[in-house]
Amino acid sequence: AGIMFILIGAWPVFGFFGLDVLLIYIFFKLNFRSGKKKEVIILDKKNLIIKFYNPKKIEKIYKLDPNWLKINLIKLKNSTSKLQISSKNKSVIVGSFLRYQEKNDIICSLQKALKKYHFSYAKVNVSN
Repeated sequence: AGIMFILIGAWPVFGFFGLDVLLIYIFFKLNFRSGKKKEVIILDKKNLIIKFYNPKKIEKIYKLDPNWLKINLIKLKNSTSKLQISSKNKSVIVGSFLRYQEKNDIICSLQKALKKYHFSYAKVNVSN
């Protein structure tokens, strides 16, 4: 299509076609890289560990006390939601890339794991 515009004398259009292709390539690369990010939640007998991974390395690690765990799932007005896990003075937002129902499933799995290890306190707040 760009060659056709050069032949009819509209050569500046050819540069814009190349710019479009370059921008699409860059945005696909950025999207693909963000798709490789992951978060891992580990519950052992003493800590709830949340690890944030970049495509190549661990970015952040949070250790929370499961005896004082507070889980908030807030559904926002613009059809998004926020899953916040808190313990004592630390608070972490997890699963920002997940849908509301998937975040709900994480809460159920976390509650089962907390019961398995006999942690006495876990406050869950799910608001719409």
